[in-house]
Amino acid sequence: MGTRGHHRQTGNSLEHKIKKLQQQLLGDVAQGKPITGHEDITEVLQQSHPAFGGKLFRKAYQLIRKAIGDDYTLFASLAGPITASDYARTWVVPFIQQGYLSAFTASDAISYHDAHDAVEGKRRIHDVDLHGDDGQYRDGQVIRITDIGFPEEVLFNTDKFMTYLFTLPEFQRKMTTTEYRWLLGKHLHALEEKRKIPHGLLATAYAYDVPAFCPSPADGSSFLNAMKLWVMQERLGEKLPHKFKLEIDLPKDVYEFCAYHLWGQKKEGNKELAYIVCGGGAVKNYLLQPEPALEQILFVPAKKYQIGVQMTTAPVTDGSLSSCFPSEAISWGKLQKDALTVSVPADYTMLMGVIAHAILKERNVYAEALATTFKGDKEKLYKAHPQAKGFLREPRRLFGKREQALQLLDKEAKKHLTEMRETLLWE
Repeated sequence: MGTRGHHRQTGNSLEHKIKKLQQQLLGDVAQGKPITGHEDITEVLQQSHPAFGGKLFRKAYQLIRKAIGDDYTLFASLAGPITASDYARTWVVPFIQQGYLSAFTASDAISYHDAHDAVEGKRRIHDVDLHGDDGQYRDGQVIRITDIGFPEEVLFNTDKFMTYLFTLPEFQRKMTTTEYRWLLGKHLHALEEKRKIPHGLLATAYAYDVPAFCPSPADGSSFLNAMKLWVMQERLGEKLPHKFKLEIDLPKDVYEFCAYHLWGQKKEGNKELAYIVCGGGAVKNYLLQPEPALEQILFVPAKKYQIGVQMTTAPVTDGSLSSCFPSEAISWGKLQKDALTVSVPADYTMLMGVIAHAILKERNVYAEALATTFKGDKEKLYKAHPQAKGFLREPRRLFGKREQALQLLDKEAKKHLTEMRETLLWE
C-alpha cells in the first residue's frame, strides 16, 4: 500500500508540473471567426487571422493600433518607389495628416519621384507588364519600375525642375536632409497648389512639419542634379546664377534625429517611441540609429523604442539590415528589453493599406462620437474611451520644434563631455 501510494503521489506531482507548464506555454485559444461579409475590417483583422502569417499580420495591426491609441510618438522607414507608385498618397499622407507619423526616413529617389506629378501637371505614370520586353521599353523610351512605367521625358523635365531649385539662393548653404526636404516640400507644395495636384509626400511633410530624413542622400536623381551644378562650377568653370554652396551636413543630420528621439521621450504624448519598418535597407537602419548614438556614442541616457513593427520579404538568415528581426535590435540597444515587436514576412504594400483603413475607420468612429454623443466634450470622450485621445491627436510638428529639440540634446550631452573626451585617447 505504501509503495502504491508513493507512485500515485509521484504521478500526481508530475501531472501538476505538466499542467502548470502548459499554462505557461499556451496562450489564447487559436480560433478563427467565420467571415460573413457583414464584419467591420477591424473585426476581420482581430478575429479571422488565427495563426501563421495571418497571426503576424494581426499582431502588426494590433501593435500599430496600440502605438496610435496609446499616444506613442511614431516614426517610419519607407523603402521602395513609394512615390512613383503613388502608394504614399494611399496611407502615408493620411497618417501624416492625422498626426500619426511624426518623422520618417526614405531614399533620395523617393524625393525625386515625388516631384513628377507636380512638374508634369498631371499623373503620367502608368501600369506596364511586369514581364514585358525591356528592350522594347528602351526603344519606346519608357522607364519601367517593376510594373509601372512612364515616358523618359518625365525624368528630363524633373531634372530641369530640380536644377532650377538648386540654383535658388535658399539652397546655397550647408543643411541637413530634413532641411533639404523641407525646402523641396515647400516648392512642391506651391506647385501642386498652382496646378491643382493632390499633395504628395514631401509637400504634406512640409505642411505638417514632419522631418523627412534621408540616410543616403546621393542615392537618387534628386541629388544627381546637385552634383551636376557642382561639376559645372568647380570642374568646368561655369558661372552659375548664384554661387553653388549646397552641401549635406551628415553629422548634424544624425544629431538632429537623436534630438527628436530624446524630445519625443521627454516632451511628446505618452513619452514612448514606436516605429514601423516598411521594407528594409539603409532607411531601416537609419531609423534605429539614434538610440545607440545617444547612449553609446554621446553617453546620454535615453529610453529606447518600446514598439517595433517590421514588414519585409528578406529572409532573416541572409544576415542583412533588411531582414533582421526587431528583437535583434534589443541586443544593439535600439529597443527596450521588454519591447513589443513583430516581423511580418510580407511585402508591406500588401498589408499597410488594410491596416491604415482599419486605423482610420476607428478614428472616424471616435470623431463622430465626439461630435454627436459627447457634444464636443473631449475629456468625457477620453474618459469613456481612453484610446480616442491617441486616435484624435494633434500632429506633433517636430520640425517646428527642431531648435528646441537640439538645445535639449545639447544640454544633456554637455553633462557627458568627460566620457566623450575619454574616447579621444587611444593607447
